Amino acid sequence: MSPFALVVLGVLVGAIGTLIGAGGGFLLIPVLALLYPTDDPGTLTGISLLVVAVNALSGSIAYARMGRIDFRAGAWFAAAAIPGAVLGAWVSTVMSRRLFEALLGTLMVAAAVWLLARAQRAALADAAGAAGAAMVRGAAATGRAPRADGPARAAATAGATGPAGVPGTPDATPAADTRDSAAETGAPRAAEEDEVGPAGPARGASRRRSLGRGMALSFLVGIVSSLLGIGGGIIHVPLLVAVLDYPVHVATATSHFVLALTGWAGVAVHAWAGTYHHGLHRAALLAAGVIPGAQVGAWLSRRVDDRWILRALALALLLAGVRVLAEAAGA
Repeated sequence: MSPFALVVLGVLVGAIGTLIGAGGGFLLIPVLALLYPTDDPGTLTGISLLVVAVNALSGSIAYARMGRIDFRAGAWFAAAAIPGAVLGAWVSTVMSRRLFEALLGTLMVAAAVWLLARAQRAALADAAGAAGAAMVRGAAATGRAPRADGPARAAATAGATGPAGVPGTPDATPAADTRDSAAETGAPRAAEEDEVGPAGPARGASRRRSLGRGMALSFLVGIVSSLLGIGGGIIHVPLLVAVLDYPVHVATATSHFVLALTGWAGVAVHAWAGTYHHGLHRAALLAAGVIPGAQVGAWLSRRVDDRWILRALALALLLAGVRVLAEAAGA
């Protein structure tokens, strides 16, 4: 692949990865696996992790300016994820190519399903909200109060689909909208939200349990992300939303911050193992592209309806995942 093409690929990975809070590794690593079929898993994951770490650092700077990152909880999550990232990076240097492709293909298919579900849930929530708003406007025009059923009830309960359509997230209430607004504008959060993060209220033993769950999940994410070179955002973001009740915009930004810290731990392991003797040139060209790409992705996250992007991305991941699985099976 030419140097220019690698830089362009880096821009695309940086923009799309930052836009959906996934770091971009889950896009980059299958492309590298298909472009360089003779490279060992350690080389591929090392290149991807370096690019993801640079992308996450650039994206975190942009998100910090927007006031979206929960730094306190993110620091604890990163402290738990770093040992996992080191372990996963070491295992990747001794893993066979066939096992690597089997794990990668399975994860790609799972990621495609998650992206499709996220886009579909977002569409349903938006449709319910629009129907409820239309009923309220109609009731105001006739001077009658709207009934608490039909579209109005659907709008009121749309939170069951989660913000931005993440399955299983109860977060479409007015309070959740306030949290998202504060996260986007940098406004101070309410006191009850300032415990483990935006999930509040969580005090005393409840706060410790929430933080403990987040750290345990982050350790596992650190292992998988470094093992496959995907960064981990594609796993971390839905877990933060579904398990800890984070608003999507805050989960996206906080996950990026965690990746910015843990990604470099995996990079250090690969550097110590000598991975970059063969892949440093490619990694540098890709990183040169992800730096501006991450800034573009953060900018687009406030202006673009990402549902069609998610659908197209899911289709591409599904097709590539099936192909990787076929190669792993020797087809």
